[in-house]
Amino acid sequence: MPTPNLTRAERGAYGRLERQRRSRSSLGEVVPAGTTDRVSAVFAQETDRVQSLLPLRHERMSASPHAFFRGTAVIMAADLAASPSTKLHAQVCGDAHAANFGVFGSPERRLVFDLNDFDETYRGPFEWDLKRLAVSLLLAAHEAGLGRKATTAVATTALTSYVEHMRAYADMPTLQVWYARLDGRTISAHLDERRAAQMRVQADKARTRSAARALQKFVEHDDAGVARFRERPPRLQRLPERDRVEAMLASYVDSLAPEWAQLMRRFTIQDLAFKAVGVGSVGTRCLVAVLDSGDPTDLVLIQLKEANRSVLAGHVPGPGPRNQGRRVVVGQKLMQAVGDVLLGWTRDPDSGRDYYVRQLWDMKGDLDVSQLGRHGLTMHAYLCGWALARAHARTGDPVAIAGYLGSGGKASEAVLSFAEQYTEVVHDDYQAFLAAVGDIAPPDIRVALSGWAD
Repeated sequence: MPTPNLTRAERGAYGRLERQRRSRSSLGEVVPAGTTDRVSAVFAQETDRVQSLLPLRHERMSASPHAFFRGTAVIMAADLAASPSTKLHAQVCGDAHAANFGVFGSPERRLVFDLNDFDETYRGPFEWDLKRLAVSLLLAAHEAGLGRKATTAVATTALTSYVEHMRAYADMPTLQVWYARLDGRTISAHLDERRAAQMRVQADKARTRSAARALQKFVEHDDAGVARFRERPPRLQRLPERDRVEAMLASYVDSLAPEWAQLMRRFTIQDLAFKAVGVGSVGTRCLVAVLDSGDPTDLVLIQLKEANRSVLAGHVPGPGPRNQGRRVVVGQKLMQAVGDVLLGWTRDPDSGRDYYVRQLWDMKGDLDVSQLGRHGLTMHAYLCGWALARAHARTGDPVAIAGYLGSGGKASEAVLSFAEQYTEVVHDDYQAFLAAVGDIAPPDIRVALSGWAD
């Protein structure tokens, strides 16, 4: 990244100079990291997961090429590292597929649109996120039954939006870039009435996924009035190891800002459960805890999710982080315009595993992008490109990136070409995965969780 003391003109020239080292057309080159046994990287990730949950992971990833793609950031990370890349780095999501964008509640209880998954976040070439987003949109559009022309238009919308907004952020004062957020008012001003109406539908659904609704769905009170989780094996199962998690939460509170740490010290654990989450994340250790402040009606529901080494680690030079939970939290705070005020990190002192902690269902939308239809998916693609540009503008140099992209035509065409070629790679890998896992046995209603903390 250009040094801070360069002028705006010099930073733009730096980006244009990068074209000589790595032409924009080279962004269209696909260089698979391996040609045989590529899905072995997926199974290598599973050796350290809760083994009894792996059939559920395989079941979810086998649903479609798009579902498989969502769970295989590890394969694409190696392919991106093997393909031509720029030296224009930013904090990247590492898994910027279309389903990892959506609406959620800000601290002011307003809905914003942004990236919402940072398990793989790392510092790396800005275009790695853009390529993964474009591939995911092509796969989602194909799954939605869109024709070739409409499918291409969806991905092109995201790429054009990224370039358009990156150029806008390049012209803004730096502080203004950091103030920027995609809230309802800002988004509505850029959408026609039909798409604005679709956005309002998404927003209304997100509002129903509030903390109060999560408590109503997952928690009940026993005869003594104590909050307890409603078990729903294998997706939600109660755990007895409260003392161990209490130590982890004490460490977590120390990672919070002072005002939020003071708030959370008022709460203690009432119940604990293991919760299966995501598609590719199934089998990682994810706990949910219900806390109260001494009043059984004053409850907070939090999630402790295991943070493993990013799939980008090893593909980008430099020392890795000492705490993976902290990596996720810092990356999220860098990339998101606003976020969960209770976001923090901790470490299990016994196993040495790292976790990040957040509220569960903090007005976070639950979006199946393959069910949006052509207009809805096109709107979503536009917002994804916009949100990704804003995140990269905060953590990279928007002037240099805009200088490299230029008008955006050549770069967008190249990334689209990459994405179209890469969808064929994904389909081949998907078939290899299906052959490897064979017939999917349905997961047991109750899975063995005795080794969850090992």
